[in-house]
Amino acid sequence: MSDNKEVARRVVHYLSRLQSRVLAVENAQSKRPGLHWGQFVMEGQPNSQVGVYGSACAAFILRLARRDDASARSAVAGVEAFLNTSEAELELGHNLKLAMVCLALAPQPGSEASQVLMTQIDTLVGRHSTAVALWPAFSKPAKFSNVQFTERPSEVASALITILVSELRRRLTHQSQQNLCAQLDALLSATASALENAYSAAGTTATRHSYLLATAILVVKGGEAISAVNRDFKDAVRERDFSDRRVFFYDCLREGAGSPSRDYFILPAATLVPLVAASTNASAMQRALALDTAYSLLQELDDDGIFRGGQDLPSTIEQGLIGLSLQAIGEGVERIGIATRIAQGWLYITQSSPTGKPTKLVYVLVFLLWALATVLVVGKYLPDELRSTKGLGWIYTISKEAPEAVAQFVSFLAAAWPASRIAFMRLIRRDDRS
Repeated sequence: MSDNKEVARRVVHYLSRLQSRVLAVENAQSKRPGLHWGQFVMEGQPNSQVGVYGSACAAFILRLARRDDASARSAVAGVEAFLNTSEAELELGHNLKLAMVCLALAPQPGSEASQVLMTQIDTLVGRHSTAVALWPAFSKPAKFSNVQFTERPSEVASALITILVSELRRRLTHQSQQNLCAQLDALLSATASALENAYSAAGTTATRHSYLLATAILVVKGGEAISAVNRDFKDAVRERDFSDRRVFFYDCLREGAGSPSRDYFILPAATLVPLVAASTNASAMQRALALDTAYSLLQELDDDGIFRGGQDLPSTIEQGLIGLSLQAIGEGVERIGIATRIAQGWLYITQSSPTGKPTKLVYVLVFLLWALATVLVVGKYLPDELRSTKGLGWIYTISKEAPEAVAQFVSFLAAAWPASRIAFMRLIRRDDRS
């Protein structure tokens, strides 16, 4: 566990540093209208790469922590300007880009959404398949009406879009957006249920990206999620491998191409786990698990609030998602109540380290549990000559007087507790790979 006040202070510090770094790498002389940030958080040069992902992420990073200065508004205005260009239609055929653009245009809580944002939300909602309650990774633009292309609903794309739309939804608090919020709530709920169904199907995609799907589901459904989702979320917290990037490939269309092409998206899913901490639907244990990961994530950031995850070139997209996670950590800390504190205490006692190795405290508890189980089960069979000794006499008495149900329960706990099993395997110097 950690000092929550210190965590909140560090979140504020890192968000401020991250925003400063984003401003410092703006390519103000970009020749692509409205786009001033690129794939990596690097010093902007007149000829440096810029794109939709980078510019959209920069825009919503600069508005985190309710920042609303000239720089933040300028970044948003840039995204709006890009929407009026001829290349916008094709670029926003990628629904992940469209979702990020929507979040970039999101108003501050309490403010009314712009008409530009409303138009983009309508487009994103319209691409959601009512048949399967999922989004395709790419939707065919009208300019390619004569090109043969099949839009394929995607669990991975839908999971990330769900996270982004959930963040957007949280900022639509103005009274004029009540109907839109109700529509988005229903859409998010349907998508989360569809992602849960992916677990039941046990498909390759759902398995490979299970941590991302689990996070998206819990952000929406919280304590109502199925047990398989909670299990994968606990695994994500235990492993918390922030450098583990999973590549998601999907079909798309490109300018000048007569046939479908391939694109990809790379994401370290563990960086999104803390988002659950800010979910109003999260249970006390889910919030405790998310915050447990959050404390580790803070250790991954450099002095500028930049996440590298083992990469030489820090990705702008990753910084955008880190920014969302930082904000969620701050909100999650504020929502810590008695139930969450109890859950945090339980995790402190029972949770294994990211490597799966029990902590020293857990080892002590495991050995004490083994000792108690041995006393209760074996003590009654001590020979008569040993029962007269002081120490062994106590063991015999305890074993004899203890109800059989207690002995059975303690024995079951000693065998079933995952930490107990891991400790045993390590004791006999075997790796537990099951």
